Amino acid sequence: KKKKKKKKKEKFNSKIMNTKEQINLIKNKFINRGKTIQRLNLLFSSSKDGDLSQTLNNKIDGKNNILLFVETIKGRKFGVYTEIGFDSSDQHKSDNEAFFFLLIK
Repeated sequence: KKKKKKKKKEKFNSKIMNTKEQINLIKNKFINRGKTIQRLNLLFSSSKDGDLSQTLNNKIDGKNNILLFVETIKGRKFGVYTEIGFDSSDQHKSDNEAFFFLLIK
């Protein structure tokens, strides 16, 4: 008998994107662009990891397909997606699939 592969559970417990409606909105944005999201993993959380930009850079440097959510101190929520990811070098990179979004209450 073949063992069934267990589907990896999403490790996504964001305080910013905290409703299924918000998460589905983002997933639909990808679907509308002909892409799918297999799984969301939370790589960085300022409430857990602190708010130093160096810590954020260490968590996401060298990783691709980054979806970054931000909440301002006034409660505004926005984000950015890039397929090529971020790195802390000063080298300019171009990503034709990147997009920015704003969540409005």
